[in-house]
Amino acid sequence: MAEIGSISSDIKILQEKSMDMGLKLKNRKVAESKLAKFVEDIIVPPRMVDIIVDGEVNEEYMRTLEILSKKLKFVEVEPMLKLQKL
Repeated sequence: MAEIGSISSDIKILQEKSMDMGLKLKNRKVAESKLAKFVEDIIVPPRMVDIIVDGEVNEEYMRTLEILSKKLKFVEVEPMLKLQKL
């Protein structure tokens, strides 16, 4: 009988660990998603650099400058948001 109680206790412990691991996984996925979005918002891909540095001044060039401008504004605003949270 004590063996059944021990097994029941082990199962309960494993269930709690499983739930804890599930929560940690969920939190990591949320963090990964937010980090991926942040990185996408701040990186300047090589193609964008090529267009700005070597590209002909045309419609694509202007669109690329607009995207770069948005990225720069985001980088300028992001530290301000962090300061507001303090």
